[in-house]
Amino acid sequence: DSPTANAVADITFCDAGGDNMEDFDLDTLAATVLGGQNAADVSIAFFESQADADADMNAVSGMYTFMAGTTVIYARAQNSSAGNCTDVTPINFTVTNPPSPVPPAALVEACDGPDGDGFAVFILSDQDAEILGGLSAADYTVTYHASQADADTNMNALPDMYTNVTASDTI
Repeated sequence: DSPTANAVADITFCDAGGDNMEDFDLDTLAATVLGGQNAADVSIAFFESQADADADMNAVSGMYTFMAGTTVIYARAQNSSAGNCTDVTPINFTVTNPPSPVPPAALVEACDGPDGDGFAVFILSDQDAEILGGLSAADYTVTYHASQADADTNMNALPDMYTNVTASDTI
């Protein structure tokens, strides 16, 4: 039987380390490439070029370092009992730079209400477009935090309808 090298969705990494590279274990994709096929009947291997995949030469496996930009790795499915029955599918890996949020140009202020208690409700998401600085809101999520530590760990996000705690909260 002819094996099928099932398609793998594009994989994108954010270069959080700032070194223009990210590591990924290619072997973790074998089950996806196999799909419902029996691993005893179909072997999976990965290659840096279509020509190498077609010739079954220079396979790569395990941890692989991807550089900034897009790299294509080719997954080859081969019938274990009939070596000439193969199928190859490309997999796109992209390493991108992390987004750079833009601090709002002006302080966000509100007039105290008639009760004079010093508190007001702020709709934090009103600042999203300015903070994204032209990045697509469909691709990025903006969250707001009371401390840098919470922002760094993405913990304790503030609600969109935020009531200040002190007269001059920094978010």
